[in-house]
Amino acid sequence: MPTKPEILKVSRPEKSRLFHVEQLDLKFSNGAERQFERLVTPALGAVMVVAIDDQQRMVLIREYAAGLDEYVLTFPKGLVDPGETVSEAANRELQEEAGFAAKRLNPIKTMSAAPNYMGHMLDVVIAQDLYESRLEGDEPEPLEVVLIPLTEVAPGQSRLGCMLPHSPVHHLLLESFESPLVMTSANRSGSPQVIDNDEVVSQLQGIADYYVLHDREIVNRVDDSVVAIKSLSEGSSNYPKMQVIRRARGYAPAPIKLPPGFERASDLLALGGELKNTICLIKGGQAIVSQHLGDLEDVRTYDEYLKSQGVE
Repeated sequence: MPTKPEILKVSRPEKSRLFHVEQLDLKFSNGAERQFERLVTPALGAVMVVAIDDQQRMVLIREYAAGLDEYVLTFPKGLVDPGETVSEAANRELQEEAGFAAKRLNPIKTMSAAPNYMGHMLDVVIAQDLYESRLEGDEPEPLEVVLIPLTEVAPGQSRLGCMLPHSPVHHLLLESFESPLVMTSANRSGSPQVIDNDEVVSQLQGIADYYVLHDREIVNRVDDSVVAIKSLSEGSSNYPKMQVIRRARGYAPAPIKLPPGFERASDLLALGGELKNTICLIKGGQAIVSQHLGDLEDVRTYDEYLKSQGVE
């Protein structure tokens, strides 16, 4: 991990009811000095409530957004009051802004909307088992409540994506949760997957809430494969056809048989491009495709790229 810059000086040139503007004089590990600004917001944080009613509809509100100078559709949200837990704040905001309370509240993620400029953290809370209940809030005008069926969240989409378990541990994990889980392949954006337990904890701290660790060493980085199932044409008796979108776990590097004539072609090695890199070897009428390697801009991805060619 890079060394954090040294803060040489902190000043507060501006202050309002909600925000303090801090000016930071920074010195980076390479000697470069820069001046940054950031907004300092209340330490208690805020909540955003994703509420779903018994008819599988999301509860949204339409309110005036001063930053955009227009009315926008958004989830109920607000600051956490002193003495409140995240779940209590979420239930209060839901009642104040949408007129509902929830019997089940599940905080799923803490995130930042603009980490370069704000220390403000937002907890996302799933609210279920709703019932009508209203509390008086501090809104300047009544808010319009809009109920949107989950089927309309991505209009025009005719496909449903799901993750199939490739290990019994997935079944054990999901049995312990009553809500969807958001998972990652243990890598930051643009970086290769982390395969060492200690590196996972250090590099993904603040990104992942939980880690699935094992005492069995991972030798080769392989992403999950992605496939699309084409629906049967009406009256067809054939099995559904599957199209592989990303060849990785379970597929790579199994060879692909090429059309007749390729067996007479010269051997050919294609090393791929800088973005979304994959290596392919044409030999004996077959295409041997590596797993998805990723973008080569990151030095660790490039090292993995060389390793996949047998270059150490």
